[in-house]
Order: sequence, then structure tokens, then C-alpha cells
Amino acid sequence: KTVSSLEVRLLNYQGEYRWILANIVPRFSEKDEFIGILAVGLDITDRKSIENKLLESETQFTEITQVIGDGIFMIDSEYKLKFANPEFYNLLGYCEEELEGENIHDLIHSHSEDDNSICPINMVLETGQKQRVPEDYYTTKSGIKLPVSYVISPIKRNDENVGCVVAFHD
Repeated sequence: KTVSSLEVRLLNYQGEYRWILANIVPRFSEKDEFIGILAVGLDITDRKSIENKLLESETQFTEITQVIGDGIFMIDSEYKLKFANPEFYNLLGYCEEELEGENIHDLIHSHSEDDNSICPINMVLETGQKQRVPEDYYTTKSGIKLPVSYVISPIKRNDENVGCVVAFHD
């Protein structure tokens, strides 16, 4: 007496395969005897195609970010870590669980009290302009100042800066 849903691939009369989302409801008589089914099908071929393209894109993204020799991380406008590749963790000595929900900027990129320079990450979040930083320091988990150079690019949604992506190497 429950609705069943399944996705099936069928060959149509034109010789094309199509994906169909079938919703099937059993029908019963007043005496609770099974008398048949009511089925409705919806062509979801376009949706399946988009899902496959998205999966392929995600796979390629993962393959690239897993092997690249630069540390890459993404933060939102509140400096919360949204993504980091394995080299980020390798270079800075953290594991993923330690940084979940943390203000990554305060952990790895600190300026001394006597440093009057404007933080490049802050500048990107404020101005939305890409920045190249040839020389700076990130602090590792063990407190070592790691010399780095990096590029920061803004992430914009509807003309609003919502975060940034940083690629760095030592």
C-alpha cells in the first residue's frame, strides 16, 4: 500500500534510451484484495545527463586537487574553512577534523602588532580584487613560521564577495 519509486532505463520506439522515474502505487479493492497498480512515469533523461556531468566535474576536481603540489584552501567571508586539499594539511601539519568550523585565518595567518600592512586576504574580501603575494608567512600547527608565496582570488555570488580561494607554496 506504499508508493514505490524507481529509475529505469528504457529503449523508446525511436531506438533511443531514456531514463524514466516511475512512481507505482498498488491498488486494492474494498475487500483489501490486490487489483492492480497505478503507475506514472516521468522522463528524467536530461536530469540524469546533468547529474553525470556534475559527477564527472567533481571527480576531475578531486583528482586535480589531490595531486597538485600547492596548498589550496577556500574560506567564506567569516574566514571559516570550506575546502582544503591534502597538500594544505601536509604543509601546515593539521588534519581535517581539527579545522572544521574554525577561523582558519586567525590560525595560520597572523600579523604582529607592529606590522601596519594590510592583510592580503582581508583586502581580497573587502575589494574583490585578486592579489599575488610573493613573500609572507603561514604558521604551522607546531608554531613554525613557514615562508610562503600565494595567490588569492575572490569568490563572488551575485556581485557579492562571499569568500576567497588561496593557492600557496613554500
